[in-house]
Amino acid sequence: MTTQMPTLSFDLGTLDDKAQQGSENNIVKERIKGVQSYAIMPPYGKDHGGALHHKFVIHWGLIGENGKPKPVSCSYPEEKFCPICKRVFEAEDRIKRLKDTGGSKEEIEGLTKFVIDFKRKNNFLYNAVTVDGRVVILEIGVTAHDELRKKIAETVNQKGIDPCNLAAPVWYQFSRDGKGLDTTYKVDFKRVTVMVEGEQLEKIDRTPINADLAKRIQAQLNGATGPLYDIHSLYESRTAAELQGYLDGKPVPQKAKAVGGSTVPAAAAAPIASAPAVEDDIPKFSAPNISAEMERLRSLEAQQKG
Repeated sequence: MTTQMPTLSFDLGTLDDKAQQGSENNIVKERIKGVQSYAIMPPYGKDHGGALHHKFVIHWGLIGENGKPKPVSCSYPEEKFCPICKRVFEAEDRIKRLKDTGGSKEEIEGLTKFVIDFKRKNNFLYNAVTVDGRVVILEIGVTAHDELRKKIAETVNQKGIDPCNLAAPVWYQFSRDGKGLDTTYKVDFKRVTVMVEGEQLEKIDRTPINADLAKRIQAQLNGATGPLYDIHSLYESRTAAELQGYLDGKPVPQKAKAVGGSTVPAAAAAPIASAPAVEDDIPKFSAPNISAEMERLRSLEAQQKG
């Protein structure tokens, strides 16, 4: 059976990593903990290129001007060299040699901590809506991102649905299990039970988001201010020379706001129609509202019985 392709609100091709190289908002990020469901929002932000997500390669372990941990972008994707990555590779190599030669436990532990703190991490950011009607930045790793993009491609290619249709979005259920290296992620369609001719059947949950929220999001996509985040400019690019300075002890400066392609101090930035999200020192991760999810399911069940 041939499925007719829907008119999409995003560029499906940007889900391929090869194509992704490179305000009223207080930043709220969420990571997957347990089982959570989200609706993915249409592309938004400076130079989004039709992409639903943005990939950042980030290093932690450095300290900002306020004395708190400060994440920075890796310089390797743009310059093909990163002094932090180089230092991490050297530490990993030394750990191996120390283990082979019976080196001191203290030195191995110290080097291991450095690797854990400074090793680059691939983060994929999406604008998403939670089941209780909050707009958040969904931050996921490589495994969860791969699962999600496959499910979105299935939504489009096999089911002929635009998952980012604000009037009838597709809700995706994320699940995380295990700890550490044994952690696994799965992404599936969130489903609801409906009665069809007296038979209980499951269908993909396409419950509309709150009408007022949908209106604000659509207005923002048309140029007004709104709740979506500019995920494409969340982290400022850093050069290898800058990163070397931070490794040598120079504190990481606060991010400047990008205005019209140039970077100026935040205090001097002129207001723009849709202010980009500003990177916070330590991302805030909020827990999903489980009670709201249960209440929504009970409401659906009551409507079906009625």
